[in-house]
Amino acid sequence: MSDGGVGSTLTNGIQDISALLPLIGTEQCEKHIGSALERGYIYAAATPMSIFGALGLARAGLKTAIAGIHVSFGNSFTFCGATKLADMGFSASGSTLPLIMSVEGEHGEKKYNHLAEARLDKLLKDLHID
Repeated sequence: MSDGGVGSTLTNGIQDISALLPLIGTEQCEKHIGSALERGYIYAAATPMSIFGALGLARAGLKTAIAGIHVSFGNSFTFCGATKLADMGFSASGSTLPLIMSVEGEHGEKKYNHLAEARLDKLLKDLHID
């Protein structure tokens, strides 16, 4: 077996790293989409310019769409998308997307459907508003 030298080693190393870049890029782009309301339009507008951004946009959009579904058929069946996503291990990244995700209450006492609901309940308790 002959040694390929520096060029062969460099090429093999780049191929190994290039397999991991889509995963890292997709997560970062999903975080940018989740922060678009707080940090500005350019976060959401520039993200789909790359293939990683398009995948991140699709993931964030799918999570948002599923988390926004709340269907209730009487007392027998209730489907809360945010709770289902949390039960499956999905978490929202960014600063605004987690507001619609499911969250446990303090000391596990009440499970809230959305983080915004938990924050509102805490605010009402802190201000002693009944």
